[in-house]
Amino acid sequence: MYDDIDLTTVGTYYVTYNATDVNANAATEVVRTVQVVDTASPVIELVGHSNFFITLDDTYTEVGVLFTDNYDTTFTMDIDGVVDTSVVGEYVLTYTVTDSSGNISNELT
Repeated sequence: MYDDIDLTTVGTYYVTYNATDVNANAATEVVRTVQVVDTASPVIELVGHSNFFITLDDTYTEVGVLFTDNYDTTFTMDIDGVVDTSVVGEYVLTYTVTDSSGNISNELT
């Protein structure tokens, strides 16, 4: 009855219920909709150190983040902020990762 519901695969599944009594009277068939959903947010961590120094006018190279998820292997990553190496200062970059179910990671800065 429930063999068609794959609890490891996000999706919509339908379970049909029907019955017939000993006199061959059929009940009205009913259908239950079961949605298997992913509600776990991706987990992200910085590659390398969270703070580092760059020489004025040097080239900034983004080293990125590592991310894992309980279900997805494809993500959307957003980096908020820029590093202007021509201006001395402190720059903060904020990283977020979103999986295909729309779950958003905690922000890393």
